[in-house]
Amino acid sequence: MSLIHVIYASSARPEFREHEIPELLKQARSANEKRDITGMLLYIGGSFFQLLEGEATRVDSLYTTISRDARHTKVTEIIREPILERDFA
Repeated sequence: MSLIHVIYASSARPEFREHEIPELLKQARSANEKRDITGMLLYIGGSFFQLLEGEATRVDSLYTTISRDARHTKVTEIIREPILERDFA
């Protein structure tokens, strides 16, 4: 299996509210577990920063879906590279 990680940043849309994060995390964790994708999500002052790791085709597919999500704009891929092992459980 070919593992990669993708790191990206984005800006939350003005209508996105911080109190929505727990529900966002609940949905993402459930979906990511089914895809065997791990990582972390950071939200600070209206900006998202996320690292996704897992099998390359699955991570790429999820990243495409995320980049089209209407809750944020300016989705910018920072890095996409192969990894030997995961950093997150």
